[in-house]
Formats: sequence, C-alpha cells, structure tokens
Amino acid sequence: MLSDVKHTITDFGIGSSVTKGEALHIKVGVSNIESDIPITITDNMTNDEIREKVGNSPLADGLIDSLSSGCKTIYAMPVKIAEDGTIKEETKNLTTGTITVEGKPTNAFKLKVVIVNTGALNEGIFKYYLNDLESDELTIPQNGTYSINEYGVNIKFTGESFVKDEYIEISTTRPKTNIANILNALEYVKKSSLNFEFIHILGESEKEVWSSLVVEEQNFFDKYKKPCIFVCEARKIQDEENIDQYTEYLRNEKKGIISRGLQVVVSRATYMRDGKKVEENVASKIMGLYAKANVQQSIGQVDTFDIQGLLEIMPKGIENVNSEIDDLGYTVVRKYAGAEGIYVNNARTFAKIGSDYEFVERTRTMYKAVRETLITATLKLHSQVDMSNPDVSLKQITEFINVPVERMVENKELSSARVIIPEGQDILATSNFKFKIRAIPIGILREIEIDMGFENNI
Repeated sequence: MLSDVKHTITDFGIGSSVTKGEALHIKVGVSNIESDIPITITDNMTNDEIREKVGNSPLADGLIDSLSSGCKTIYAMPVKIAEDGTIKEETKNLTTGTITVEGKPTNAFKLKVVIVNTGALNEGIFKYYLNDLESDELTIPQNGTYSINEYGVNIKFTGESFVKDEYIEISTTRPKTNIANILNALEYVKKSSLNFEFIHILGESEKEVWSSLVVEEQNFFDKYKKPCIFVCEARKIQDEENIDQYTEYLRNEKKGIISRGLQVVVSRATYMRDGKKVEENVASKIMGLYAKANVQQSIGQVDTFDIQGLLEIMPKGIENVNSEIDDLGYTVVRKYAGAEGIYVNNARTFAKIGSDYEFVERTRTMYKAVRETLITATLKLHSQVDMSNPDVSLKQITEFINVPVERMVENKELSSARVIIPEGQDILATSNFKFKIRAIPIGILREIEIDMGFENNI
C-alpha cells in the first residue's frame, strides 16, 4: 500500500442560513491551434499576441475577456474541433461575376467583400470588412482565390468580370467540440504540476458535459489531489423559446446533478471587444472577478465587484426570472435599484440545497485549506510517535499540519478553526492517525432588511 494523505470533507449543512485572489484558472476551449500542453497567457500580451498563440478562436475571445476583467495569468488549453463552423450568406449584390466564401471558419465573425474597381481576374480591385475592420485594397487574384488563413476561409471569385460596388456579405458560426475532446484535454491537466483553482470550460454546454465534469471534479480531488471548481456556460436561449420555456429547460437540465465543485453561468451580456460590440456568456468576465477576490470573498459584493464594461444583460426579460434561476443553483448577474453597474447575484455551485458549499466562496475556502494541509500533512508521513506519551506527540503533529488553517484564520479567510483528536487510536497496530479540523467560515450578507417608520420624539 502506498503511503498517502486522504481528505474527507464533512458537510454539516450550516449552509445558507448563516447566511490575495489566487484564482489561477485553466481555460479549456475550441481552437484551430493544437497543443498537448497548456499555453501560458498573461495580461501584458496584446490581443493580437493572444490570437497568434491560440488562433482567431473562441478560446482567444474568452482569454481576452477574462484578462480585461482582472486575470493576470491564465493557462489556455486548446481543444480539438469536433464540428466545423458554418458559413451563411446574408446579403449580396452581384450582376456579372460570382463571389463566394468557403472554408472552415475558426470563429464566429461577419465578412463583407466589396468590389472597389471594375475588372477581371488579376485586374479588378476589392477589399473586405472583417467584423467591420477594413482591409487594404487588393487585386483580385489570377487564380480567383484569396485566402484569409487566420480565419480559415477563402474568398472565391468566379466569372469574366466584376463590377464596382458589387458585394457579398456572410456570417459564420463558431466551431464546436464535444465531451470526449474536453476529457482528453483534461488528461494532461490531471497529471501536470500546475497550480490552479478553477477550470473554465469555454462555450455552451449542457447536461451531458456537466454530469461528466461532476465525476471529473471528484477524480481531481480524490485521485490527483487537485481540488478545483469547474465553471461552465449554459446554452443561450433559442429563437423559438420564450423566457418561461427557457427557464423550464434550465430546470430540467439541473435535475440530478449535484456537486460542490461545479458552477454553471446562465447570464449573457453585451460589451465591447476589439472595438466591436459582442454578446457573450459572462463566465469569462466572472473569472476575472475571482482573480481579484480573496477566497472567502463573494464576487457579488456590490461595493467591490462591478463587472466593468457590461452594457446590457441578455436575453431581454431574463432578469424577471433571475430569482428562480438562482434558486436552481445557476449563477446570474443583475442590476440593483439605485446602483450603477451590473453585478453577480450569487456565485452558486450545484451543491444540494442547505449544503455548506452552495456558494463558490465556501468551496474555494475549504479547497484552499485542503491544498495547504495536504502539503503539511505529507511532510509528517512516517513521523515517529512516542508511545510512552502519544498525546503529546500527536498534538505536536496536528499543530504542525494545522498551521495553514490557523494562518487562514489570521488572514480572516476563516472566522475560526479547531482540531479534534479522537481517542482510542491504536497507532502501533494500524500506523494510521485520524484527526478532524473544524472551521467556521466567514459570513456573507446576502439580504438586508430595514424597518423604517416615524416616531414622535415628544
């Protein structure tokens, strides 16, 4: 039997009734760049440098959003594409030649191709607008094909001549991955020496992915000694759905999934990226808040964590059902009457109702204590115990192991903590020592009630 340290987290259900930002995270997302190891991304990189490293991909978008929201360093884990992005023709004005766009788009974007000067192949002049950014004027190639390699598409010119002001406009969808590719990407992470708190699975996901990650989160904790929280993004509302139908969908997706280490973000918002207005799930923005928050701190703290740059919560009308979605265990953002800005309502996990770990800040705090006592406890493996006075020896060992927890109390990451050493342990026969650490977390004000009234001072 291999010597090891095993943690058991006991849930006493003190829950919602008592009722340093470490936050390094691994961002797992679709990219046209292949890598078997995480790519380190820092906040001193430009957007162009990030896209050079991970492609013009959804992964790049998520990294840029998290860095703009507060992250300093992110480990990017590209995931292989399982389903190619699509190309849809939006509008066109063609009278003579034909212009088409073909290929496998690396991301969602809009592309407009416009003829600037009339002419044939190798003669006419065109330019294109990619997400409204204008290119230089270009000669129509002799072979009729102009490649925008970094976005995975080709512009095809077919015909004898092309007339000034003719154009075609297209839009693309993002490529997608699947749970098998996500799990493959996580294999390296399990065995790596990286230190991290979160794994953000970028892009829309549903119950199949969440249920798989519940198992993975437990494996990370039990087998690989890497306590972490998975952050996922719920799919957006579909065109044919109304808010009530979408809420019912979320209710059904949540059924049967319980985990203190899984957070699913529902809310979307509009904001600016690369000078263009986009609408995205706010999970990448939330990762930036974790980078700025202490482990015990709620990222919903109104006087501290306004989500900078958000313009409008989407879809419209979702705020009317935010309370129910929050009660289901999803994470939503909101506005407060009398306060500017947009805020996280609660950083929820998928833990059971009444659990000690319904909120991410509770799980973060406990997982920090687990990570740090893992180190001190490992140092005490194979320690000698003086059996003429075992109580003194064991007390010294527990005090050493508990040093990080006491430090968390001093730093106000925990309110208090104590050690319990059960009696009657036969160290000579079993070589196994069990003891308990019980901590009181920091309280969070989630509601404030004020009784207002007049009184007669006479």
